[in-house]
Amino acid sequence: NGWQLLWLCCGLFPPSGALLRHTQRFLESRPREPLAADCLQRLHGMLRMSPRKLPPHQVEIDAIQQNSTQIFHKVHFPNDTEEIFEVATATKIRDLCHSIANKLMLVSPDGYSLFVKTPDKVVSLKDEDYFFDCLRQITDWSKKAKRVKEGVQQSMPYVVFFMRKLWFNVSPGRDVLADLTFHFPQELPKYLRGYHRCTKEDVINLAGLLFRVKVDTDRSQFVMIPRMLKDLLPTDQLKAASPEDWKKNIIASYNKQAGMTVDEAKVAFLKVISQWPTFGCTFFEVKQTSMPKLPNIIRLAISKQGVMVIDPRNKEELETHPFNRIANWSSGSTYFHMTIGNLIKGNTLLCETSLGYKMDDLLTSYFDMYHNERKATNRRRSEGRRAVERCLPVNNVPSKDCRKATPLAPCPFLLPLQHSTGPEISPVHMPPPVTSLDSFPSHLLWGPAVACLTRGPSPPPTDNIPLYTGGTDRRKLLPALHT
Repeated sequence: NGWQLLWLCCGLFPPSGALLRHTQRFLESRPREPLAADCLQRLHGMLRMSPRKLPPHQVEIDAIQQNSTQIFHKVHFPNDTEEIFEVATATKIRDLCHSIANKLMLVSPDGYSLFVKTPDKVVSLKDEDYFFDCLRQITDWSKKAKRVKEGVQQSMPYVVFFMRKLWFNVSPGRDVLADLTFHFPQELPKYLRGYHRCTKEDVINLAGLLFRVKVDTDRSQFVMIPRMLKDLLPTDQLKAASPEDWKKNIIASYNKQAGMTVDEAKVAFLKVISQWPTFGCTFFEVKQTSMPKLPNIIRLAISKQGVMVIDPRNKEELETHPFNRIANWSSGSTYFHMTIGNLIKGNTLLCETSLGYKMDDLLTSYFDMYHNERKATNRRRSEGRRAVERCLPVNNVPSKDCRKATPLAPCPFLLPLQHSTGPEISPVHMPPPVTSLDSFPSHLLWGPAVACLTRGPSPPPTDNIPLYTGGTDRRKLLPALHT
């Protein structure tokens, strides 16, 4: 038991400086102890990392009591599947998300997150936190909420989910595995609850696709369509026509999609709803008490575009607040407040809801995403500018980096200048080294590279800058160029 306790302690935080060397010598002097080497490895690992914030979770205790230093945890997915993943005591949420994305062979782990579902709430886990700290904190919250009697041992049931949280760069058909595992099962409930505004033609088309998802090619199930309508139509459309009329229209739509597989029907469903402005939104129905021009009950839709205010009665979009117009927000167990405009003259939307913590976390995550993206873009521009400046001629002599470039080798300063809004530069068949702007190859005169040559305080925007192909004075593209 003593070695098991030491194993747990070595994975929580390192000892003080005075005790550290004695602990290391103690572990090094007992090579025959089964846990000594693992304790030493965990101790060295914690010296390089931040300490844990909470005591060990029950899963860690159960594992070491069974003399197992490997911990495996079940992770569930939205399509009702699950897999087992190894989780160490020093595993952070970001590390586990990347491990899951790699094992599932997703195109990118960006936008996904881990969630913990307890009997009373669903909580998103922060990327920088330790996995077992998060589990301990959430289960402790739930125990306190239920006012567990002192001295009574109760285990709090929970389920770990891996789902898409931020809906950006989602293009149905690009990552079919993600479409089938995450996007379709996460978007289908929103559609069936009637959150989207759509035409009757769209409803019929989508009902045919959903019917194919349910029955594949089993045409004998046509007679069951009236009983399946709640799984095929948005709730607000169920009474828009008689069950027999819906059946006739759904069969006609189904027949038009002959030859389509179940997976293809799911992707086709996503391609239709991805054209709607509310695709990828997370919806919250709240009671607002601060703006007389809005209905008392409104629906807030949070997405990569910002926050939309929707009238739930007719799904009409009343207001849209992009992120650069949201000055502040706060939440509590019964409220969510959001200031629009600025802190001095802005308007504050006061909402009564028990889901304020979810709205707060989602807004914070989108803001962090855009902030990190902006920092990465600025870093790439700065690196590109420095790389170009290293290649500018000094006293009419090309720089050392530029002299390295040969006619058939990639010029070293052009490779960092790839940008998402401009055409990509092929690293093959490069021209001779660049010694001045006049000798800059016409077919490589591209927005970010030109911006770097200006030596200005900030590069000009690269949106809609075409690839220059010659035929006119290249300096006309550089009004800010002075040298």
